[in-house]
Amino acid sequence: MSNALPALAAPQLADFTPSAEGFWGVVLRRARYSVAIAVSATLFYTLGWILAAPPAETSGVSLLLWTHSGGLLQALGLAGLLVVAIFAAMFLCHPDSPHAAMYCALLGMGALAIRGGTVTMIIQEGERSGLLPQMFQKLAIECIQWGLIVLLAELVTHLLYKKLFRNTRWIERMGLPLDALGLFGGRLPQIAPPTKVPTARIIDNLGALILTSAGAFLLLKIFMQSQTKGQVLFAIFASFGLAAFATRMYFVKADTWPFWLAIPLTAGVGYLLASTKTSYPGTINTEIPRALPIDYIALGVPGAILGYMSTLRMQLHQHLTEHAPKND
Repeated sequence: MSNALPALAAPQLADFTPSAEGFWGVVLRRARYSVAIAVSATLFYTLGWILAAPPAETSGVSLLLWTHSGGLLQALGLAGLLVVAIFAAMFLCHPDSPHAAMYCALLGMGALAIRGGTVTMIIQEGERSGLLPQMFQKLAIECIQWGLIVLLAELVTHLLYKKLFRNTRWIERMGLPLDALGLFGGRLPQIAPPTKVPTARIIDNLGALILTSAGAFLLLKIFMQSQTKGQVLFAIFASFGLAAFATRMYFVKADTWPFWLAIPLTAGVGYLLASTKTSYPGTINTEIPRALPIDYIALGVPGAILGYMSTLRMQLHQHLTEHAPKND
């Protein structure tokens, strides 16, 4: 299939009647998502636990804090599991949007994050040893490892979609003819990758990275009011979902990876800031370090994907409305 989008064709737009997905089609599609998430969760809950289990059942999964090897083997192992989970999810979810597989695979990683427990024991150990600032600094460094894993997941998603699962049915399912995309000025993930990197795209990528990070940073201060696991995971998902939703409104030419990379960037900055502050016994008086890096990746990236795709759908419908032929 060619990467070029078709030119806008007014007669076809005039004749186009959106075909809404039927009830059972919606049920089947969502059931496939559930199966993909379950497959990924099983992989991470079992094999992922073998690779990255903390020293105690509830001491929190970390690539750096519990190992003297720099977490390289654990990072490589979890990255490999994520690649397998993305492939399985893309197979199960096909034909769907390119990042549906990444969404399901990372939500499945949440099973490992939940099994590992909260950040509480890390804070307690840091207070007991007097090394809490150094532990937060290690968590900030760990965010670099997770950032590389996120970029690997994005690359694998792109390659698998391009080589094996390429389709445009996910766009048509939104009620949009492909002819409506010819004049669309925004970025379409995996559909028409640009051959050049113009200045505007660089600015949009940088702007998307900064605005998503800043927006989520502020939202986390509102949502993350405790370090209990359920509340932490909800706060991360909601914060990055809303931040990506708003950011895509303004930076329509940005690639997808700045939205995902904003998650480890925000967490890393939060850990560094926390390393300069004092804590209360058993807790931390700032919001972002109440979650672990794996929590941010497992729920933050899916949240950002949902927010990004929600805005994209709105923009495509607006584009169709603006360019549809007018009846005199």
